[in-house]
Amino acid sequence: MSVAFSPNGKILASASSDNSVILWDVAARKALGTLKGHGNTVTSVAFSPDGKILASASSDNSVILWDVAARKPLGTLKGHGNTVMSVAFSPDSKILASASSDNSVILWDVAARKALVEPLKAARDRVTSVAFSPDGKLLASAGNDSVRLWRLLPQAAPAAAPETGPHKVPEISAWLRAAFAVGALVLLVAYLRLRYLVSRAARAATEGAG
Repeated sequence: MSVAFSPNGKILASASSDNSVILWDVAARKALGTLKGHGNTVTSVAFSPDGKILASASSDNSVILWDVAARKPLGTLKGHGNTVMSVAFSPDSKILASASSDNSVILWDVAARKALVEPLKAARDRVTSVAFSPDGKLLASAGNDSVRLWRLLPQAAPAAAPETGPHKVPEISAWLRAAFAVGALVLLVAYLRLRYLVSRAARAATEGAG
């Protein structure tokens, strides 16, 4: 289950095992409406940073985008082969990331309602959570076996360079075991420095033994 506040803090969305989402007026402590459309438990909810759209993920393997003001569905995103565990919007509200028990993450074009790239194989086990960095340049995906960081490339990148083109999302840290939040880049630097210090200590020990 999941809950999420709207960016202005006035609305709370709650996900339920009754296959629905309820929008609550925080100040009045009353329901504004119930969003129904999923065929199974709703596992995650997230508001877009502009507050206009709510995304709901479900055990029916889909994500539904909702117009918050009208409380009506804008479209259903289908592409995962198992429960969608988590959803997150990019800071500009243009991209939605969805994490699934099918071991993948899908990046969606919110306006076009379609996948931007092929599903990212983000874990050897289910992917339980996704989060964008504040500048929107990195995506973190958490699974039962790891946390992975992905560098998001501009969609205008030259198609002639497939390794950096719009259809590739390179993983920049395959086995970084850490929590991703606002300090993710600091964590990454600390991780790399630790690897350097361990490597230098091992090299010194080897030279001393020789």
